[in-house]
Amino acid sequence: MPYIYYARSLAGAYPAFLAHLVKDLTGIGASFAEDGSPERGSLLISHNGESGILRVVRLGADIEVTYAPEGRNTSAKKSTLCLLIDEKVGDIDAEMKAILEEGEVLPATGTGGPDDEDQIRQSLEEMYQELLTVREEINHLREEERDVSRPERRAKRAHQLYEEAVFELEKRHTPVARAKARAMQIMIEKAEASLGEIGE
Repeated sequence: MPYIYYARSLAGAYPAFLAHLVKDLTGIGASFAEDGSPERGSLLISHNGESGILRVVRLGADIEVTYAPEGRNTSAKKSTLCLLIDEKVGDIDAEMKAILEEGEVLPATGTGGPDDEDQIRQSLEEMYQELLTVREEINHLREEERDVSRPERRAKRAHQLYEEAVFELEKRHTPVARAKARAMQIMIEKAEASLGEIGE
């Protein structure tokens, strides 16, 4: 039984979604075979001895992601690679939706006033403090020899989004900075949720 995920209403962002997913999976050690068909969204993927077919295709207004491991009797949901794919796909889906939603409510001018910038800066600093607390908890759980890989990946992505938001603010691209800040908040919430699962 293959794994299936639908990223609703993101078909317009398909190239960015696919590129983000490939980059993130490569970043955690997955590799992609050259004989896949990336232009059609069909990729041969392998990670830690497991391999299968990852398909990322447009389906109407949505993006459909499927993963089928090699071996007819292998259930996708029980595989380690499937869990990593599910985590990455869910995170990218949430992040891209946050950025797109922020974009829909922003003025088209591309810049905001000083008050806007100050508000975003203050929000970023508050979230950064929240991120430091998450990292402390990750370190504490690591010392207890708990598996913190999932919250750690999400905290790392939140930090990247923080740096991107600060960079955009310095360039006075206020709407982009606000969207990155919103995506950062979602990644922090996901990291906290992952920590909660470990603590249970």
